[in-house]
Amino acid sequence: LGAFVPPADVDNNVIGLYAQDDWQITDKLELNLGLRWDYEDNAVNNDWVTPANIRETLTRIQALPQYDFPAYFNPTDYIANGDREAFKGAFQPRFGFSYDVFGDERTVVFGGAGRYYDRLGFNFAFDERFKPTQFNKSIFFSRTGGMVGGQQTVAFNPTFLTAAGLDPLLAAAPGRGEIFLVKNDAEPPVTDQFNFGVRQKFGDFQTALTFAAGNTTNLFAWYIANAGSETGNRFSGPTPGSVGHPEFRNLIFFGNNDAEQTFKAMYLTVDKPFDSDSGWGMQFTYTLSEAERNGSRDGGLSAFDFDYNRPGLSPTFPTNQDERHRIVATGIVALPFDFRLSGVLTLGSGLPFHQFVCPTASNPDICWNGGRPERRGFFPGLNFAFRQIDLRLTKDGTVFVIEVNPLPGLTPDFSDLCVIGKVAGMDYRTLIGEILAGSLKRFRERKQPAALGSI
Repeated sequence: LGAFVPPADVDNNVIGLYAQDDWQITDKLELNLGLRWDYEDNAVNNDWVTPANIRETLTRIQALPQYDFPAYFNPTDYIANGDREAFKGAFQPRFGFSYDVFGDERTVVFGGAGRYYDRLGFNFAFDERFKPTQFNKSIFFSRTGGMVGGQQTVAFNPTFLTAAGLDPLLAAAPGRGEIFLVKNDAEPPVTDQFNFGVRQKFGDFQTALTFAAGNTTNLFAWYIANAGSETGNRFSGPTPGSVGHPEFRNLIFFGNNDAEQTFKAMYLTVDKPFDSDSGWGMQFTYTLSEAERNGSRDGGLSAFDFDYNRPGLSPTFPTNQDERHRIVATGIVALPFDFRLSGVLTLGSGLPFHQFVCPTASNPDICWNGGRPERRGFFPGLNFAFRQIDLRLTKDGTVFVIEVNPLPGLTPDFSDLCVIGKVAGMDYRTLIGEILAGSLKRFRERKQPAALGSI
């Protein structure tokens, strides 16, 4: 049973400013310079005042003889007095260049670099504000009450089916919240990206080879503050209950943003636009990439790490999106009687998965994203875990896309359905609109009353 938590009215205004311009330095060299600045005025509960019982809990634990919080957690950095300052340093410069080597637009060297700030999820600030008083109470009922199976129970009474009968029982049941602490000067995640490549034209073919890299820091996750030591014993340290505050559960969570993530990739593209003279066109893209990180293995905004005291102690492991090899090829050919045959071929080495029995791992016996799906032959010498071909035969140049997929991805410029839509001349916004329009149409048809005489 969940206990009532007082509502909060919290505002967070987001401002983004961006300036960019291109400079044609010579007839061969062009520069692109830009600067973006983002600002959130209440990303980390600026007016938050740490409750007195949480302050006292931290003070009493720190004062225990022969114990102090681990060096990576300083309570002073997390106790708030309603005067947290919003982060104002989200300046993000961007730089790009292109150099036409021979001045004929056939050989072009290009590159760029930029900084990009992300946002701290509001769920983290929400946990700090609500978790201390968000009690979940468990009450066990039996016919006669008393101990049943080692559990203390309450004899069931039909009045418990009403709010008036249940409220006194709920009020008498013990409940405990949790302490979550956000650092007063917490900064949002930031990524520095770089790319360098060359575009080369061979007759009707446009090719490009690009190398890209990115490094992300300030990745946020919850770690255990009251651990028993610097490198382990995460669940054996002193608890709030041991220092006179049984209203809190045993673990104290603090926000840590020391985790990092890296990305490296090489992209090779070959493109021949369709034209009526040759009667065919194609596009080929090969991606070789590697993405790794440390810290929490949780995805989204849950982000807990119960296996290591801090990110620096955790191993580096592949991210959930670390697909090493991916090929996307499209083609179109003109046929007699104004027919056109087109298709999309997608091959991928597959995304990683956790190995829960991994002899080479320690703490715990799991290789995070250490497994790779089995590859099967597609062509001689080409083995891939993901293989998909879409073929379409159309007339008068109208392209119709058919995607038979019970769980299609919708990541722009990555998921197969989005790539197919792009080939068909449908941008991402239009694609999502078509999906929603079809859903609404089916919903309305289902809601229409059946015709008279139907069964």
